[in-house]
Amino acid sequence: MAEHAQTHQSRGSRLVRWASVLLLVAAGAGVVAAAWPVIHDKLPGRSATRVRPTPPVVHLNPLRMQIAATGTLADARFVTVHGGTLWVLQSDGKHGPVLASYSAHALKPVGHSIALRHANGAVTGLATSRTGVYVRTATGLARVDGRTLVHIPLSSVPRPLLLSLSGAVGFDRAWTTDGRRLFERNPGSSAPTKVAIPHPVGASSATFVPANGQPVVLEGRVWVAQAVGAGKHRIAQVQPLTPAGGLGGRPVRLGHGTAGLELVAAHRLWVVVNRAPRNVLYQVNPQTGRVMSAIPLPRHVTPVEGFATGRALWLAENASHGGILRVSLTRPASS
Repeated sequence: MAEHAQTHQSRGSRLVRWASVLLLVAAGAGVVAAAWPVIHDKLPGRSATRVRPTPPVVHLNPLRMQIAATGTLADARFVTVHGGTLWVLQSDGKHGPVLASYSAHALKPVGHSIALRHANGAVTGLATSRTGVYVRTATGLARVDGRTLVHIPLSSVPRPLLLSLSGAVGFDRAWTTDGRRLFERNPGSSAPTKVAIPHPVGASSATFVPANGQPVVLEGRVWVAQAVGAGKHRIAQVQPLTPAGGLGGRPVRLGHGTAGLELVAAHRLWVVVNRAPRNVLYQVNPQTGRVMSAIPLPRHVTPVEGFATGRALWLAENASHGGILRVSLTRPASS
């Protein structure tokens, strides 16, 4: 009986020892697996296998800016291009808004204007997609169909189009300002969310405007036009921000005046700075933050609305007797 108990105890001891060995092997395998990336990189000839090559920085040469066409366009509020047609939403604040079409090349009226008499609420956006031209109001959405507007449910519109009707698109959100503050908007939310913008060192709240023009999204950052200082000492600049509202780099200073309009075309940032006696259109490299070139605009023309493609900019005023410019973007012969 004692011999049987001793045999049973020895078998139990062996089982415990084997279980301990198996646990130690499993733990060692886990440690090796966790440390394998480091060990792998330390092996001879393996140190560079896990290092991803840095993507090359695209070298940007300045594009040549040339005012290719001018026209008269009063009370512009929104501008977009669809095919060869420039669509402009015009409103003088006294009468109902009108959607007018112009030749994108010659800036001459084409077709018939569409009165938005039955639009419910103020117009908040104008955008295009492959399926047409869309107008958004405070309470609804309509699509241009010939000479009329056809109201459609918001649920039938793709999310990217809804975003483009709400502001500058980036990071699955739309970005806009009210002239002093920056907001991010989700089409599914009831109200936009304010984004806090850091104040520059030494700038007072009375003389610093965090976001005085509609923002754009470029190179993974949100670019907002700002004004620093007051009166003749006011400086125009554009500040890159991270999606969370933090500083995304140094501001690009553009001299005295106010940055009134920002556009994105051909991987460059285009900024109109309002200053006397002539406003200036700047071309900015977003990778380096350097001004690449500038072109003075015609006297007494102050663009506040615009649209950009890879080959041209359309700059429009919203004054009662305003003008519109088409700026051609071409590469210099030497580049």
